[in-house]
Amino acid sequence: MKRLFIILSLISLLATSFFTGCGGQKIRVGSYLDPEGMLMAQLILQMLAENGFGVIDAGAAENPHRELEDGKFDIYPEYTSSQYEAGDTANPNSGVVWLKPGPADSKWAIVVDENLSRAANINNMSDFAAYVNSKKGPVKLLSSPDFIADKTALPAFEQAYGFVLEPDQLVVIPNFNFVYMWTQVASPDNDINAAMAYTTGGNPEEYKVVLLDDDKGSQAEFHPSPIVRKEIYGKYAEQFNRILTPLFAALDDNTLRMLESQSGLSGKQTTAEVARNYLAENGYFKYNELQMVQKAMDEMMAKNGLTSVTAYPGATSDMSAFPDKEHALYSQNMLWPYMTWRMTTGTYTCDSRGIVTQVSTGW
Repeated sequence: MKRLFIILSLISLLATSFFTGCGGQKIRVGSYLDPEGMLMAQLILQMLAENGFGVIDAGAAENPHRELEDGKFDIYPEYTSSQYEAGDTANPNSGVVWLKPGPADSKWAIVVDENLSRAANINNMSDFAAYVNSKKGPVKLLSSPDFIADKTALPAFEQAYGFVLEPDQLVVIPNFNFVYMWTQVASPDNDINAAMAYTTGGNPEEYKVVLLDDDKGSQAEFHPSPIVRKEIYGKYAEQFNRILTPLFAALDDNTLRMLESQSGLSGKQTTAEVARNYLAENGYFKYNELQMVQKAMDEMMAKNGLTSVTAYPGATSDMSAFPDKEHALYSQNMLWPYMTWRMTTGTYTCDSRGIVTQVSTGW
């Protein structure tokens, strides 16, 4: 562990030195209150930190755009087609810059209890509207305030499909937590049988709810994009585009669903852990793989009570035979999530004490 501490200290020192050359300003990263917004904020924060920026986790807010304009946030993930995009991009005096959006399309949606879906044959929004209007059974929908107030959300569904949910059919909670909401929809202990959703928000089938198809296409496309205060963007435009454009370009619908299904109550991992694992496993961390291999080695040796291992003098990227077949990192070490795949990016050797040397980075 002492070796790991020294390595981490050196990496931290290098990062600090790098950013001091950029002027020393720390970037405040914010987000919406919902799980997807906080996940993407963590991706932004960790990527900026990995590339030498000082960063501050500025937390989540109900209206992060206002926080950005007021200077409390420097950057946060927003969506195209939101109420802010047109005003920001059309106004030459706007203090906000939108970076290139990713391909994920995080539309508003509604889920219903799978038992209701099966019994009433509700599979899309037209079916849902017909069921609401038929008054054949109760409908009670759980949502956050913005799903009701935002004209692109519930009001857009009601207008397109010709139904209205009365106030007594709506249960409103302060923010959107899809795990809590979908669990309540499937629970037999209440009369809630529908909830708001995002089309990229985890895996509904795991919670015994059905995501309804927007068969009339009432929803605009909502693609995630980092947006930045113009003052900050003016200083670091090249760095932000180089670091964040490839990151968001890789965020498609399936990736966001997968990441959200792993975080919080559903996946038993913190949002920061999910973001870090994703970035590490997909090669975004250029300088930290040696730390990962060394920590995996330390944990493997501690787990097996080893004071030494067979020296591995030939560089390899195959963790299923490193440091040796009896004590391979891939097969033995399951505590360190970054090293539970077989092939790494770089190549490594180790001595009998378990001290790892990186021969090539793979970059």
